[in-house]
Amino acid sequence: MKRLRKLQDSLPTEDFTPRDYQLDLLENARQENTVAVLGSDGGKSFLALSLLRELTHDVRVYSKIPGAKKVAFITVETDDAADNYVRAVDDHTDFSAVRLTDGATSETLTGFDVVVASHENFVNLMTARRFDPDQISVIAIDECTAAVAKYPYGQLFHSVFAGFRNGTVESLAKPRILALTSSLLTKDVVSDPATLEKVIAQLEEVFRGSLRTSVSLVSIDRFGYPKAVRLVPYSLAVKDQHREGTDLVKAKLEELLEFVRVCMHVAAKKNVEKSDCLLHTNAFNIFEVAAAETLECLRVLGLWPTYRLINIITRDFRNTYLKNLLEQRIARVLLAVCCRFQEIGIALEKLYGFGKMAKGDERILHFVSEKLRLIVAMMDTYNPQNPDNQKAYIPVQYFSMIINVGKPYLAWAVNRFLRDLKSSSDRKCSYGFVTSSYCLGSFNRATVADSMSPTDACFFGMPFKVQEEILRRFRNRDFNVLVSTCTNDISLDVPQCTFSIQFDPVQDYLTYVHARHRTKSKYGTLCIMVLREEEEAYRREHFVKFLEIDSIVLSRCPDHIVRNAGHAESTDFAAEPLKSVTTGVQIMMSQAIGVINRYCSNLPSDAFANLTPLAYLIPSTDEIPAFRCKLTLPINAPMKHAITGSFMPNQKMAKQSAALEACKELYRLGELDESLAPVSKDTWKGEIAQLISLEPPEVIPEGAPKPGTTKRRQYYIKKVPLVLARSLPKPGDHCFLFAIQMTLACPVPAEQNVRGRKIRLPEEAPRMLGILSTSLIPAIPDFNIYDRSGEIRVSVKLVSEGIAIGQRELDISHHFHRILFSNVLSLERYSLLFNAQASPAQFLIVPITQGSPEPEVDWAYMESVFSAKFDRLGAVAESDREAFSTQKYEDAVVMPWYRSLDQPQSFYVEQICPWLTVLGEFPDPEFPNFDKYYEAKYRINVQDKAQPLLDVDHTSTRLNLLLPRFLSRKGCSLSQTEKKELLKDKEPRHRQILVPELCKIHPVPASLWRQAICLPTILHRLETLLVMEELLHVIKASTGISSQVPVSESAAIWPALDYGWSFAEKIRQLDEAAVEGRDDLDIRNASIIENARLKHEKSQATTLYPKIGMWNADNPDDGHFEIGNWSSGLDDGDSCQGFAIDTWNASTAGNEWNKPISFFDHVNSTYGSGSEMPSGLPAGKSKVALRAVEQESLGGAEWGFDDQMGLPGISLVSGFSDNVMQAIEKDLTTMNLDDSGMTASEAGDLGDDMETIADSVMTALPSYNLEALDPLKDKEEEDFGPVMSSILHLRFSESAPDDFRGGRGSGGDPYADVFEEMSDFSLDGITNRSKKDDRKKDTRVEFGEVNRIPPTDEEKTLSKPLPLRSAECANQRATKFRFDDDRDPVFVSGPDPGILLQAFTSSNANDGINLERLETVGDSFLKFSVTTYLYFRYAGYHEGKLSFMRSLQVSNYHLYRLGFNKRFGEILISSKFEPTENWLPPCYVLEESAGSNGAITFAADGSPANLRTQHCISDKTLADCVESLIGAYLISSGVKAAQLLMSWLGLVVLPERPGHRESERMLERFTWFPKPATVLLSSGPDTVMELDRLLEGYAKFEERIAYKFNDRAYLLQAFTHASYTYNRITDCYQRLEFLGDAVLDYLITRHLYEDMQGHSPGALTDLRSALVNNSIFASLSVRNEFHKYVKLMSPAIFHLVEKYVKEQRERDQNVTLFTEDIYFYDPAADEDTLEDEGGAEETECPKVLGDVFESVAGAIYLDSGMSLDAVWRVYYAMMKSEIDQCSSIIPKSPVRELLELEPENAKFSVPERTASGKIRVVVEIFDKGKFVGLGRNYRTAKCTAAKQALKYLHSLDETRAA
Repeated sequence: MKRLRKLQDSLPTEDFTPRDYQLDLLENARQENTVAVLGSDGGKSFLALSLLRELTHDVRVYSKIPGAKKVAFITVETDDAADNYVRAVDDHTDFSAVRLTDGATSETLTGFDVVVASHENFVNLMTARRFDPDQISVIAIDECTAAVAKYPYGQLFHSVFAGFRNGTVESLAKPRILALTSSLLTKDVVSDPATLEKVIAQLEEVFRGSLRTSVSLVSIDRFGYPKAVRLVPYSLAVKDQHREGTDLVKAKLEELLEFVRVCMHVAAKKNVEKSDCLLHTNAFNIFEVAAAETLECLRVLGLWPTYRLINIITRDFRNTYLKNLLEQRIARVLLAVCCRFQEIGIALEKLYGFGKMAKGDERILHFVSEKLRLIVAMMDTYNPQNPDNQKAYIPVQYFSMIINVGKPYLAWAVNRFLRDLKSSSDRKCSYGFVTSSYCLGSFNRATVADSMSPTDACFFGMPFKVQEEILRRFRNRDFNVLVSTCTNDISLDVPQCTFSIQFDPVQDYLTYVHARHRTKSKYGTLCIMVLREEEEAYRREHFVKFLEIDSIVLSRCPDHIVRNAGHAESTDFAAEPLKSVTTGVQIMMSQAIGVINRYCSNLPSDAFANLTPLAYLIPSTDEIPAFRCKLTLPINAPMKHAITGSFMPNQKMAKQSAALEACKELYRLGELDESLAPVSKDTWKGEIAQLISLEPPEVIPEGAPKPGTTKRRQYYIKKVPLVLARSLPKPGDHCFLFAIQMTLACPVPAEQNVRGRKIRLPEEAPRMLGILSTSLIPAIPDFNIYDRSGEIRVSVKLVSEGIAIGQRELDISHHFHRILFSNVLSLERYSLLFNAQASPAQFLIVPITQGSPEPEVDWAYMESVFSAKFDRLGAVAESDREAFSTQKYEDAVVMPWYRSLDQPQSFYVEQICPWLTVLGEFPDPEFPNFDKYYEAKYRINVQDKAQPLLDVDHTSTRLNLLLPRFLSRKGCSLSQTEKKELLKDKEPRHRQILVPELCKIHPVPASLWRQAICLPTILHRLETLLVMEELLHVIKASTGISSQVPVSESAAIWPALDYGWSFAEKIRQLDEAAVEGRDDLDIRNASIIENARLKHEKSQATTLYPKIGMWNADNPDDGHFEIGNWSSGLDDGDSCQGFAIDTWNASTAGNEWNKPISFFDHVNSTYGSGSEMPSGLPAGKSKVALRAVEQESLGGAEWGFDDQMGLPGISLVSGFSDNVMQAIEKDLTTMNLDDSGMTASEAGDLGDDMETIADSVMTALPSYNLEALDPLKDKEEEDFGPVMSSILHLRFSESAPDDFRGGRGSGGDPYADVFEEMSDFSLDGITNRSKKDDRKKDTRVEFGEVNRIPPTDEEKTLSKPLPLRSAECANQRATKFRFDDDRDPVFVSGPDPGILLQAFTSSNANDGINLERLETVGDSFLKFSVTTYLYFRYAGYHEGKLSFMRSLQVSNYHLYRLGFNKRFGEILISSKFEPTENWLPPCYVLEESAGSNGAITFAADGSPANLRTQHCISDKTLADCVESLIGAYLISSGVKAAQLLMSWLGLVVLPERPGHRESERMLERFTWFPKPATVLLSSGPDTVMELDRLLEGYAKFEERIAYKFNDRAYLLQAFTHASYTYNRITDCYQRLEFLGDAVLDYLITRHLYEDMQGHSPGALTDLRSALVNNSIFASLSVRNEFHKYVKLMSPAIFHLVEKYVKEQRERDQNVTLFTEDIYFYDPAADEDTLEDEGGAEETECPKVLGDVFESVAGAIYLDSGMSLDAVWRVYYAMMKSEIDQCSSIIPKSPVRELLELEPENAKFSVPERTASGKIRVVVEIFDKGKFVGLGRNYRTAKCTAAKQALKYLHSLDETRAA
């Protein structure tokens, strides 16, 4: 803003701001043949190619010869120049170009649009008449000055184009000639005005045109003000009072100079050794220069500067001598020189008292020459303390001066003198406003050091970095006087100044021009100092010639730039002024031009575009001379038409008249405010706040965090769903009963079930918990929780209604409810009180019978709990101890009463151990048995010595079950350290053995206790889902979304809440946690217990505890299949696994025989000896005992049989790991599957279907001996190791192989009928899938099912595959995703509560879901919706104002305010669920807040009083929540529903229906924009013709992108840059770019969101950043040739694009857009840049290329009737490779990657400006080096430096790897 204000202050007020001079030359070339004089070679290609593009129609038009078209010629001198032009034509246009070769004719050349030829070949071609001149459209002649002198162009044009004087607009039949030269103003040509006139006349005659140049070539003043140039005469006469001292110093210096020269003469006769050199230079040269320059200083500057110079030379020479680095002979000479200088200084001090003069002493002025005193007088004019200041109209703050001195020692002395004028202590010093510095050029680069003394700097020059720093400080006004020897160097970016003083006379015109260039200020003055006696001669011989040459050049400049004479005061009354209606402020005619210039400078544009008004003077046809002006503003101004002023007597008044009329029109359009100043952003804010209903900003205390930021955090009351708030049953109420149904969806993996416990199925428990409420709870999605068993699917279903309860039922319900939360969950101890009537959540938890046809409240059980005396634990007398009963302890929770009485511990009874009694061996050798242990430690005598001991586990204390313990919140596995810490308490050392007699049984059984542990998590999830369901209804009622969808259809069955990852998938990816540190006691404990178990099993003969895995032939009715997991729980650390039991009774099955049987859990068994299979299989139950086979090799797979126990047709497959799957697939492709009828290729095709794979593999197995049928034969009792497989898959083959039936060498087998009876069994439904289908298939752990008929519907429901990603993708379409989601919002179901819950769960909540993905897609859609609304609603606003309005709507502060107003802070979840800290159970209140009104309360220190009823949320999180809610509605309900939601939130994205402003329902109040009309500013045949002319050749572009525009005006607008003034039928592309930016952002973000890879939130953000930025868009724009069609008139942008396209072309096309070296200059190719400016430079991505890429997207969107799919079809084809590449390897910004690699060591420097005006940034990495980057701005330079550092770091890695 400060820079803009300074620019506006320097804008002209008397004439319009001129364009870049190349544009004036181009305008002239469009009208007539032109000889264009440029300042450098850089603008020639721009002019030539721009003219070709402007004359496109003439270039392409067919001539009179049928089949032939016109051709443009470009003639050059060298082959390199020809190649460059051919390349430039190909890079910047769609023309075809070719080099002219010998023998070319019209037939061979007319196939091309442009022919590039050497001057010689072109002259020969035309002279030989081998090409028809009528077929030439344009001739561009490069370096015409040299070409005319060397080649007969004059004769050629005279003979070939005879009679053609000037190619004007009327004579289109002749070619247009553009002659280019940058060498006209050479020293030889401009040495004499007559010579210049002669050369100009010759060029105009040869090329039949007029010579045109620019005032910029003779004055850098871009506003056309001629500089004040004056000669300042001076005298070097010495004052009489200074004669003595001057003569003394002169004599001694001459003697010293003679002495040094003698030494040099002597040294010249000998070879100069290295020791004779000082800084690699002959030391005598330094001495000579120092003496000679000091003598010159005395002559030119006087005694005082000489004295100061002598002192500094003496000091530097003395320091050099003291370093003792020189050879003795040189050192003696140096000492002599130093002594002589010191002697001179002492003499001056004695004569004039110089040693007593301090800084600021004005006596110094008496000892300097008149030359310096004149300079001081010039500065004194601007002294703010000077009371006689007569130039007050010149702002003092802009005073600056550059003094260009020819010799370095003199420059130093002048600077030292100016510094001496300023006192360091006296603030009232007369010259205190003067601050100076000096800058010396680099005279000998090879010897320039980084740190030099003033003497060295004067001899060697300054390093470039020092020069840059000095110029930077001068630019920043750190000082205001610069004394320099290098400011006439045009390559340096020297800042503007008020005075430019040439200390020595200028001898040539070019130096004169360069010196005048430095006075860039409006009030700039160039002063040339000359000796008084030489003034007349200099004026006559040089100065007058300079003025004459100026006149000649200016006469060839466009007339509207040259300043007109006249006084502004006389014009104010020529026209009526513009007057503000409210303020009375007026704009007079003399002020109007300044206002227009300021307005144009405020229009949005890039850094390279110079938007200026265009004024054309029209002379009157009357006899009286008069002029009128036609004024046109830049194309992006809202005033599109031209303004014509009144006829005025002179040109200046004519321009002022047109400017005043333009001001009146702008005021009418609202572009000028009431103070008649151009409307600024500050003015917009108030107006826009009213337009988009922005709230006034919050008033915050000083130092407090800003609203809308992450640092600002506020407390909110947590919302309780209304359906639970007042639902407490009362006597006589009719209540609803809801069952909390829990089903094990996936058991915990073996790695986590380290104790080998039996997996308890909650659905098999005799009771389940339920909710008793007086309110009907609406349907909510099912959800998962994760306890010790694994993944549990929870459903809340209505099972009964109209239940009438009495007081007794209410009392026992309250008691049971309190038992659960106080005794089971132990929550009452956390400052909670049971107060059902005062609690926010009022409902009761009751037990419900499970398994009955009609579940009901188990009143009897609650009565028993109510009657149970369960007081504090205490010792039980021996007489009161109960006898052991197995039934009591099978499903019990026990509490030992002999220990931990203050904090009693509770344990689940995992199993009863009949083989273990108190008399058994105790693990610790200190005690012989358990009985002695209890007697010794607790003094307890166990009464029943024979009672079996209890193997128990601690009840769970983990109440947050939202996630598995071994997974993070995002479904990622924990680290090995985290796993060890997690599993530490599950090691064998923590196992508990209890004596039943010494325990008290809790009234809540283990099956119900396990459900109660899940209760906090279930209720927390239930409450949040119900809050979301209420919000869903509020939005539905307010917006009309889903208004036509019946409630039964929209909410009856919601998809289950999903975390975006499968539990079964994740457990397969877990690494086995290595738990170490088991001590000897653990091993002894396990071995003793196992021995006791084995002995017991061997001796036990009853059927009470039958041996596992044994079929009992004596009692067939009790026989059954027992397949599952059994474990004592006391095994060693290897987790010896057994069978879990699942039964199937064949005798009672009846019609159930054909139904599938699922076998769960892990399979292993231990077998005894002596067992035999019966001769036949009875009709009753059958028992099959199987031994789990350890991994054996069969074709490389992890599956097979043990030769001694193999069963025909039975396969044991180990878990289907990735290696298994690969092996199976390999075997399937190599096996001969004759038995199954499958070929190898068919098996490969079915590789993804694991059911088919399993069937095929098992059918193809080899046969085995019948001896294998008895798995217990010849087996001793032993403890088998852990099972290698995690799942056992069985298949009973359709028929046993023939060799099996016959046995191995036997004639038959008595057991063959067993398999004949079982031959109809088959295994289906193998659920472990290949890795490819893991995300799509059901990954629940199941056995295969014994099937004859398909599974039932219920079983299908239970086996539904889990969704691919999170809940928002539950309804993912099977077809290809479409962006044009035009569903009617009244007929969509809307998002389910699960999606809303995701939208309101922040990442800090540590939940399985969070809002980040939805927030990302919602943010992009919000930007898109706001953008489209602003584009259509404010059709007259330019892109700058639209962007500002959009930023206000989408700002975090605005979104936070919207969320705050909707009270989202009450329902947003932003902290981890901790039931003991931040959750309030139902029917409970806080002790300190009982009876409070629910207001937010704080403790004395300002912290919240509690976190159970309130939570803290940052403003930024609230803003993110608003965006995620938008994303939820977008992906679930479509575009229109999401936009209605945004309207309900308060975002302005839809137009209002007329007359419905007060409607509360969004659907009735708002509508959608219709399809857009044309963007043409006018209509008619002329407009159509102009459109066709401007779009000549653009059909190629439409073919390239495979899209044909219906309205080609969109295409023209999309490619029209704001600088292109020739398009007046459409706007520029800025508004389309504004729209296209949002369109592409949304399309790319949504595509990434819908990607099947399911990118994580962080990856989604990184991908969006990588794919939606100007760099990638610019690269794609070049790749798809967008740059060839851009219409612009900016030389700076042209050359930037040229540079960038060259880099893209030279880069290997196989290199991706995201490699680290894509945008580097090759340092080897730019040695000068590295040497001069010290760093690599990044090729800057031109913003115009990215803008055009976006504007074309906006154009397609509008042209296709606002179809996003149409845009995506075009752009996805262009971006597919980049999207795929990014998705596989997500790129990072170089700065971020560097900081991640070196977070502590990488430090970026502050930016520095180089001499050429670029920015330099240095990044230093500790102990690795410094890396420098250059760029046009800080971001680019910083990025380049980071890339350089990364390249080096990667090279180090490669070196180490090698």
